[in-house]
Parts: sequence; C-alpha cells; structure tokens
Amino acid sequence: MKQVKIYMSHAIRGSKGPNATKADMQINNLAAMRAARVIRAWLYPLPVELYCPAEHDEFVMIAYRKGFLHEQNILVTDCEIVGRCDALIWYSRLGPSKGAEIEVSAARRSGILIFDLPLLDESHLSDLEEFVEELCQKS
Repeated sequence: MKQVKIYMSHAIRGSKGPNATKADMQINNLAAMRAARVIRAWLYPLPVELYCPAEHDEFVMIAYRKGFLHEQNILVTDCEIVGRCDALIWYSRLGPSKGAEIEVSAARRSGILIFDLPLLDESHLSDLEEFVEELCQKS
C-alpha cells in the first residue's frame, strides 16, 4: 500500500463567518483537532498523512488579526494544499462553512476524491476506513 495524503476540511468560523469570535473559532478548532486524532487512531496502521487546518491555525489567526493575511489569501493557500492531496475528508459535523465549501469545490475541480464525514461513530469511521484502504491500493 502506498502512503496517501488527505486534507480534512472543517469549519473554523462556521456559519457566523466574519462575525465569529475568537472563542467560536477556538471551539471549532478544538473539535476539529479532536476529530483528526480520532481519525488517525481509527485508520492506524494505514499509511495516511492527515492534514487538519486547525492544527496550523495559530499562525494563520495571528497573521490575519495583524492584517498580514486576508481571507482570500488563506483560502488560496488552503486550496493549493488541497490540490497536493489524494483525497479530502469534509468533516461536516461542525456545520456550514464558506471556507470549507471553497475547499470542497477546489477538490471537485481537481478530481480529488471527497468523503463526507458527519459523525465520528463506528459506522461512519468504518466507511472512511474502507474509502482510505481503496485509496491506498489505487495510489
């Protein structure tokens, strides 16, 4: 099996968009990081590199608040990372997200496989595992 890289798209500001508070974003980021840990543990020992934006968000948020980065710059960068991946997991449990919609659209345009993960329950994680196993065998 070949190692695959998967982008985990998730809400950060969520449905509140620009009105999301620092606390709102922290709640979503913590939930996404927890989900990434669960996914990695469930998929172990499959050869998967899972990229979770929440795990890299401290730099992004500081640069955004200081005006060094703007939303469009962040999303262009995220979409470039998506384009370097073999698949995208849309962790939809955190609700709607303009940024995640853009990432999912970028994946579709690039022909990157997408897996919608609404819950971290055994059924959905088993389906994800099957999806990833097939991906590892094809790559």
